[in-house]
Amino acid sequence: MDCGADKRTDRVTGSRSTPVRSRSGDKSTNRGNFTTNSNYGNNRNHILSSLATDVQSNNSFFTGITGQGSDEVYALALCRGDLPSEECASCIKSTSEDIMTECPNLKEVKNREQFYIL
Repeated sequence: MDCGADKRTDRVTGSRSTPVRSRSGDKSTNRGNFTTNSNYGNNRNHILSSLATDVQSNNSFFTGITGQGSDEVYALALCRGDLPSEECASCIKSTSEDIMTECPNLKEVKNREQFYIL
């Protein structure tokens, strides 16, 4: 899967959206790749694995950092205020899982849906 080329169906509304990832020619957003099982990869998987719980515990918004130096990983998730926290957490969880499996070595992945941003 090219993490920026496919269309996805929103699990809540059934609407279609396009995940966005950095493009190699765009120096302002290109963060590159990382090696599987590296410190960076482990940090990314750790923060993505806990993101849904963190969002649900923090009123549908969470920003987090894990790791240090070049292995530091940032995550941000935000759901619309009218989306119940359980649905928000479910959307964030499924998207986090998709990122870990479908974009396994990308340092930057963005996903904008109708009800949330990850």
